[in-house]
Amino acid sequence: MRRLDRLITAARLESENSGVVSSTAGITDEEFVQWANDAQDHLQNKIDVETYGPFAEETFIDVVANQEAYSMPARALLGDNISKLWYSDTGQTSDYYPLNRVGQEERNSSRFAYLPTKYIVRKNRILINPVPQKSITNGIRLDYAKALDRVDKRRAIVDAVTLDTVNRTITALSLDVSSTDPIFIAADVTVDDFISIVDRNGVIKMQNIPISAVNETTGDVTVVSGFVYESGETIAVGDYVVSGQYATTHSRLPDSCEMYLIQYMVYRALMRDSASDSQARYDTILAPMIESLLSGFAELTNDVEHIPVLSNRFTRAFW
Repeated sequence: MRRLDRLITAARLESENSGVVSSTAGITDEEFVQWANDAQDHLQNKIDVETYGPFAEETFIDVVANQEAYSMPARALLGDNISKLWYSDTGQTSDYYPLNRVGQEERNSSRFAYLPTKYIVRKNRILINPVPQKSITNGIRLDYAKALDRVDKRRAIVDAVTLDTVNRTITALSLDVSSTDPIFIAADVTVDDFISIVDRNGVIKMQNIPISAVNETTGDVTVVSGFVYESGETIAVGDYVVSGQYATTHSRLPDSCEMYLIQYMVYRALMRDSASDSQARYDTILAPMIESLLSGFAELTNDVEHIPVLSNRFTRAFW
């Protein structure tokens, strides 16, 4: 999918909102950015109802002895969208077996059972029952749907950067004040309390950087004290700045969804302009488009999907 500012340009042209924007006329880019994210969130939730496959992620969680509750991954869709959870008493791949998801009424926090048999999801946390009795590296294997990264336009270009690779901190970060693509405007960079850094293809290089100010003259960025970037993250001169946490310039929805993001922005722009044909556009363009996309996602494979075996006695020899 093309980067967001290209989609905004297309939506502006189709909705006849490509003129000069001022404080008293026109629709700002910030509104188009919000509409694009509304469209992406809406479409992902719709697709997830049909099939969670396009957003499937796998992660591992270390088990701690006598600990019942474990945090969900930070980007789990809607906070607790779990497809399947497996437990291994050894942490070895060959020993994973599925736990049954149950309701709060079946909670059993006993520490006297041999092995966990079920889990409960509560407030973005997973409760393993009965409670594990020993610590296990990678004791939990979790299959879940991951929320898409927020989409944003390019805000600035990295002009200079110094990283402390030992302590994983940003010693200095400066933006190119002479840039014309994108045009550097300090207020655009500080529109959120966080920034993320991406390459030209929207691949996230470093995310969730808390900032407090950007100097309009020098481009120097003030990073909030205490920030530590993740292992493997980096920043290079020429990378692009986007606003917000978990942000990128390119939506991770399939390319076929680009038309929906554009048409949704056009629809919202026409509503903003109080255009009389906005509802007609929704009925004749957006609604059929959603139906067509969802039909496609519902039939992602033509292979036969066999009935899953849920009985524990077929999945673990000792049951």
